[in-house]
Amino acid sequence: MVPRSERAITKGPVPPSAARDPQQLLRDIRALYRDWPAKARAVVGNLRILTARNPGDTHLAALITELTARSQEFRSMWDAHTVAPVAATCTRSPTRPSAN
Repeated sequence: MVPRSERAITKGPVPPSAARDPQQLLRDIRALYRDWPAKARAVVGNLRILTARNPGDTHLAALITELTARSQEFRSMWDAHTVAPVAATCTRSPTRPSAN
């Protein structure tokens, strides 16, 4: 089963291959963006905004807890306390990741 953290960053149904290899799903998502670090920081900033607007949202709190526990990259960005919406410059790459 794909963990909630991976499902939360995809749009629409999670492909069946993701259930077999969630790390491949994350690599594929990263490949969709020209500047993944900027996109990731923007998404974390949006999560900060959401948590401030919805302090009693237990599902959101659980997602943040899971991401913090599972990802050093997320934890570093979350601990920076940056609050900024997704930047318009975070564009998707014109090519799709290759199917391996």
